[in-house]
Amino acid sequence: MCVFYTACKVLIEKCSECGQAIPLDAIEPQVSCNGCGHVHALAPGLWRAVTMRSQSPTFLEAPLTAEGLDAPSAALRYSFNGMQVSARYCKVQPRCDACSALLEMDDETHADAPFTISCHSCGVESNFVPAPDWLRDITLNISHIRGGEPDTIGAARVLAVNGEEARPVSLSCPGCGSNLSISSENKRITACEYCHNEFYLPDDVWHRLHPVRKAGAVLIRNRITKESYRSSAVGWVIGTLFVAAFFFGCIALGWALGYDASKHGKMKHLYIFGGGATVLFGAPGIYVVTKMIARAVTFFKKSRKI
Repeated sequence: MCVFYTACKVLIEKCSECGQAIPLDAIEPQVSCNGCGHVHALAPGLWRAVTMRSQSPTFLEAPLTAEGLDAPSAALRYSFNGMQVSARYCKVQPRCDACSALLEMDDETHADAPFTISCHSCGVESNFVPAPDWLRDITLNISHIRGGEPDTIGAARVLAVNGEEARPVSLSCPGCGSNLSISSENKRITACEYCHNEFYLPDDVWHRLHPVRKAGAVLIRNRITKESYRSSAVGWVIGTLFVAAFFFGCIALGWALGYDASKHGKMKHLYIFGGGATVLFGAPGIYVVTKMIARAVTFFKKSRKI
């Protein structure tokens, strides 16, 4: 068995309703836009595509990235249900969120139970919870995710202000002057319960009830067995060879293979990302196929040591 950690930062580039970017700071089935409050459903297929890069067998060989996501090992874009989603990844050693000191991890324990690691420097605790069942059903190697509580990971969360849940705000109706209690349940354009006139909630009220979601990295704990590693390697190599044989316009960087569904049917829609110089292939030839075969041999040699 082998355990490694990857950091992943995901961003919905544009809300379909207001055009504002939506950073995702947790793996969950839906997210609401900070700007307009529109709720976007995040299909399991999106998270499968995003997280499968972080547990790719190529990441097992990738070096630890000292700069973190400022110098990612891979960066991909996806399209799901009209949403453009971008993601950056790197292989990391877990650090404390408070002081950035390295955490002392014991990877031989912690099977499927939640666990907490205390920072030896500042004492702040980092919580690791098992990946939710719906995520395990669509991924292969993810065992834990850092952050949150077991009953909230994978569910819609209520953001907080100053560590406390946002409380209702009293507001006068601009039409009849009635005193209204506005909570996070209200939509951006809401109606007075007395005169039934609709009005637009001011920015200060809206952001008080819906704090701005900060772009944060999701830390994923990958636990790979020999069997799952070989399965991942076979799929990766076969997929890469198929792509190289039938398409061209690949941009190769060396670590992981990505596919942009939004440009299906066009030439330049297949990417290979990683830590190296960009190489553009007008048409993949013997060089690409040879490199993929060499990578396959490396994968299976590596699997014997897991």
